[in-house]
Amino acid sequence: MNITIACLGWGSLVWDTRSLPIHREWFRDGPLLPVEFAHFSDNCQGRVTLVITPDSPRVRVLWALMSLADLDLAKKKLADRERVKDIDKSIGYWKKDGHSHTPEADTVGAWASLHMLDAVIWTALPPRKALNLDSAPDINEVLNHLRSLPFER
Repeated sequence: MNITIACLGWGSLVWDTRSLPIHREWFRDGPLLPVEFAHFSDNCQGRVTLVITPDSPRVRVLWALMSLADLDLAKKKLADRERVKDIDKSIGYWKKDGHSHTPEADTVGAWASLHMLDAVIWTALPPRKALNLDSAPDINEVLNHLRSLPFER
């Protein structure tokens, strides 16, 4: 059974898809999600990444159609691109008959239904401070971190 799967995107995923199997165009009419620079990344020292942060203002995110019709494979490919190991915790999804228990799954589902999509995937990393998995940084912590990075020309 073929299904239509979309991938939501923001940040580096949009301009650096690597081997993520999407059709080449990112559409600009994605759902409104509370995305903010609020995740200190393990993968890249010094990087603060955009993640869904429940108390942040909502912004329009981008979306692209996947060139796959298998939801589990699509989630695995996104996890590979994002360099995350725990797909269940780090990749959100919505499909017509269920969704992940991640923030904003219902918002994504309402948007997906309007676009007649069968499934949607997205990166669902939590907000977190550097070396602290249980706490989101505030704006001053993010700014202080960015100011501490070496200047490069």
